[in-house]
This record gives sequence, C-alpha cells and structure tokens, in this order.
Amino acid sequence: MLKVIHLLFMIVLPTGIAFAQSIVKGRIVNSKGESVEYANVIVGNAHSLSDEKGYFHLDASGNANAPMTVSHISYETLAVSPTDYLKPNVVLTLVEKKNTLPTVNVSGLKLKEKKIARKGVKLPGDVQFANWTNPDAELGPVVSAGDNYWLKKIGFTVKECTYDNSKLRIIVYEIRGKDFIPVMNKPLYVDCGKIKKDRDYNVTVDRGIALYKGHDYYIGMCLVAGSKGGTISFPAYLHNAYARNLLNGNTKKLPASIGISLAGVKMGKQ
Repeated sequence: MLKVIHLLFMIVLPTGIAFAQSIVKGRIVNSKGESVEYANVIVGNAHSLSDEKGYFHLDASGNANAPMTVSHISYETLAVSPTDYLKPNVVLTLVEKKNTLPTVNVSGLKLKEKKIARKGVKLPGDVQFANWTNPDAELGPVVSAGDNYWLKKIGFTVKECTYDNSKLRIIVYEIRGKDFIPVMNKPLYVDCGKIKKDRDYNVTVDRGIALYKGHDYYIGMCLVAGSKGGTISFPAYLHNAYARNLLNGNTKKLPASIGISLAGVKMGKQ
C-alpha cells in the first residue's frame, strides 16, 4: 500500500490484490535463458511480479479462462493461454525488444550539468510505501523539458526506511495523450537498506535518456521488493503527479508526490 500524507489531505492508493487459491507458479526468462526480474504478470484482476531470479506466483482463482499477459519494458509483451500457464512450474520466454530509442554514453560527457526539473515545494508530510506484497501502482511527478536534454541523473531523498532490504524501480515515460510510453530501454533499480534519517540519492543514467523540449514526462517509482513488515517514506512535495495502476494502466492525478529532480546536458553540445 502506498500513502501520501500531509496536514491537509490523505491520498491512499489501492492495496495489493488478495490471493487465496489456485496458485500459478513459474519462471520468466529471456531468449538466452537468463532470469527476467520484476516482470509484470497479470491474469484477469490478479497481479504479481517476478522476483530477481525470474520466479513468480499468483492466484488465478476467479479468473477462469483468462489469458495471462507478461510485460517488461525491455521485452515484447507475451500472451499465454490457460492451457499453457496452468502447467506445473511453467517457464515463459520473453523476446527482447529491438532498441530504437536514441541514447548516448552520458558518462563520457564532461559538460556542466543543468537542472531539467526540480522537486517542487516541500510539504510538511511524507509519501510512504508500506507493507510490501506485490505493487499494483507507481507514483511520481510530471515534468516538462524546457529544452532538448540527455537525462544524466535522477535525484530523490529517502526520509526513513525500516526494511532490512528493499528495491525501488524507476521508469521514465513520455505522456502522449492517455498513453505512457517508456523512453528508456531498461528500468533503473535502487537498493535501500535501513535508513533512520534523510538520505539523498543521485542515480546516474549510464545511457542518456532523450527528453525533448515541450514534451511531458512521467517519472514513475514503485517498490518492487522488500523484506517483511517494513516501510519506506519520502518527503512530500507539491507537484503535478500521477498514481498509475500497473494492472490496467489507469492513472489518477495527484497534487503531491515524491520529490524527484532531474539533471542532464543539452543535446548538440557533447
């Protein structure tokens, strides 16, 4: 469950799906037989993520004859019939997407970094991911690029983390009407251990992500792994934002979000 809390309002995103019977178990790999971590696995209204070794399980009861879909931004979406996914310990193979996104090795760019987007106005409350099971939503701000940039760093602050081990996932999307299109070939993952007081993170993007002037982008963050019974919280910022449902892609506009900043270098200057 994810909560945004401050003195004036409370926003509660949907809790994880409850599972009871008819557990489907399997593993997701790529064409080389390598594990595909944190892929979305959906059957009807049941949802799960594969773990870091590609294994998944979910309850398909109440979703008789519903196909399974398996998705990950690095791979083509796979549709699987009940006849296939109900086999014991099924192994599903995803096919890598052809890389058509523009990238550049930003680690070799020595130009001065510029702020692309700031966190917003800090609020007195916080944003919290709690009691991790399977995430069904991601949260993040909407930003608009003032020029053409190669995104180089994504910054945020963890206020407190009580998980022994947890992992955050960040995906940058371009907003095109109602569609959210990933503009990166692979998600960014950030490991977090126990944190008692504010810790700043500046995540380096090795292969630059192209952000274009006047285009709107959504920076989606969710918790994809966590030890039992923990919470992770972030300072809340006033900023146009979305909560995005990972099962169906539906979005909800929010007035506050995790504070995320972007930095990079202008295109054509490398």
